[in-house]
Amino acid sequence: MDPRSAGPRYFHDDDDVYKSSDVLLYSRTSHDVSSYISLQKETIDCFENIKTLLTDKHFIKHVKPCKKERKRIQEELDRNIRDLKRRDGSIVFAGETSSGKSSIINAILGRKILPTGILPTTTRVCRIRNSEKLMISVRDKNDEEVRDPIPVSTTESMAEQLKTLAKTLDTRINYVDISLQVPFQQGNLTIVDTPGVGDIDQTNMAKLMMDYLPNALAFVFVINVPSAGGFQKDRFIPILEKVKESLDEMVSFDHEDVIFLLNKWDTLLEDDEQKIYFEDTKKRIRSIWKETKPTRILKLSMKKAFEEHDEMFNCFKNELIVLLEKNKERRLKVHVRLIKSFVTECEEIVSPKLEYAKKTAGTSETALKEAQSNISKLEKIWQKESLNIDASVNRFLDEVTNQFHGYIHHPHFKSLLLKDLKTSWRLKMGSDLNAQIKRKTKLWEDTHINQIYEETFVKNIDKELRRICGPLADSLIKGFKVPFYIDNKIIKVIIPSAISIAGGVVITVFLLQPNVALGVATTGAVLSGLAAFGYIDNFETVCKKAIDVRLKNLSKTKIKKSLNERYAKAIKSNIQNALEEMKTEIDELRKEALNDYSNMLSYMELNDKLFECQKDIHNIEQKMLNRLD
Repeated sequence: MDPRSAGPRYFHDDDDVYKSSDVLLYSRTSHDVSSYISLQKETIDCFENIKTLLTDKHFIKHVKPCKKERKRIQEELDRNIRDLKRRDGSIVFAGETSSGKSSIINAILGRKILPTGILPTTTRVCRIRNSEKLMISVRDKNDEEVRDPIPVSTTESMAEQLKTLAKTLDTRINYVDISLQVPFQQGNLTIVDTPGVGDIDQTNMAKLMMDYLPNALAFVFVINVPSAGGFQKDRFIPILEKVKESLDEMVSFDHEDVIFLLNKWDTLLEDDEQKIYFEDTKKRIRSIWKETKPTRILKLSMKKAFEEHDEMFNCFKNELIVLLEKNKERRLKVHVRLIKSFVTECEEIVSPKLEYAKKTAGTSETALKEAQSNISKLEKIWQKESLNIDASVNRFLDEVTNQFHGYIHHPHFKSLLLKDLKTSWRLKMGSDLNAQIKRKTKLWEDTHINQIYEETFVKNIDKELRRICGPLADSLIKGFKVPFYIDNKIIKVIIPSAISIAGGVVITVFLLQPNVALGVATTGAVLSGLAAFGYIDNFETVCKKAIDVRLKNLSKTKIKKSLNERYAKAIKSNIQNALEEMKTEIDELRKEALNDYSNMLSYMELNDKLFECQKDIHNIEQKMLNRLD
């Protein structure tokens, strides 16, 4: 007998509820199964490729440098792969024991296949798949075959075999796979009848059902109305709680894909009682499962004599059609979409960087050679100035000595000192003069030392630096980073702002020398005593002579010697530090020039890998479309 004629193609054998004309007749052939497995494997391979990409050094550096984020992505990929390996698109019927799940599924199939009755009849997870061949297969908890498949010739003999299996005590059997022609089950959709949650002696069956729930793409929760309103804490509520606990693992599940069937509605005889119960139940369900659509909380009675039976069943049929249509190939679609989203996100990071790298670094070796040439010129300046440190220090000391000597021996300096001494008197004049000389020379040092340093050292290399670095700063060596900018960094680094040249130290050294000290005494108390007898000059003349004594002792040779002893080491150290920093930045610039070219190659490699992922995804999508055509 041709199995395709083994029963009418309706949901229900009496009521024209769901004819084959409502959907395309789809046959689950061996080719169809193998093509799905092939697509499943290709999609898993895509995830594995992304996992490999996560460990790629270029990906880590340029796309996802954060270790925590990579770990999170890794965990998501593993979760997605686990979900994708769940081959079936399961529409799971769940509820408490004897709520009528099996009877409803039989009505959907249009024939009595699953055992039904007042006592618990579903003792295993029954998975119903569309196929041209009638077949029963029994599997263990690892989804491995326990025995050879059982071929059957008619749906009647299939029903008898299933009734026998329900009574068998073989504890190895966890799953019963039922293959028959089910026109409305397109793609890899599978209708699953699960053992109910019931009394304590049915704990094992309940656990079997709970363990299977995370495999679902959609649920039909069957609520047993006569059983305390269907919401017993030890029965229906635990099912919903289990689903909620499993949501993280149910990557392909949409919270809206749930139908609540209030079965055995005919047991509520009073219209008022029915209305109040229905409204209360809807509120309770919405409070437990907020995403529930109002149209998916439905009344149902499987008693044909109940006058509202046809209308109720049609409402359920229409919602089920929508659910089935939405979930055709859903698991593949969800994961392909997730891969596309990830790859697109990565491309949005890599593509602009690649374009920028192409524009800046260029693809020719000419740009790189030009950059390296300019870097070499900078390095030559560094080498030249490093060899000339002693000469630079000496040049600085000569210039300070000349300018300082010229300043203190200028008539204007002497006139300033005389002017300040007008308010002094003979006994205090010597100390006042020393104080004035120290104050004025410190002021000169504060305003001239750094300026002379810049003039004698910085400007010697500034012109060369500008000639070389100027074009680099303007063009950024076609994108290569210039680590220093002339106006904002070079001069600031080289000016010895960190050196504290204590103003007046040079002068103090000379003022403490014996011959100068004698001059101070002469202009002090001794001169005051001689003046009383008329043997000395007037006060102004005394002041001029005191100034001359001090300034005469400050020769260029002595000034330079003092400066050299005090400051040459500090200035030399400052120059060396500035040049070392310049050398470090030259090395960084050379490294950056090479890195930018290397980065461009890294971006190109990453871009190629992402392109391959996109191409693989596109091929999978095309094959999915062909499967459903």
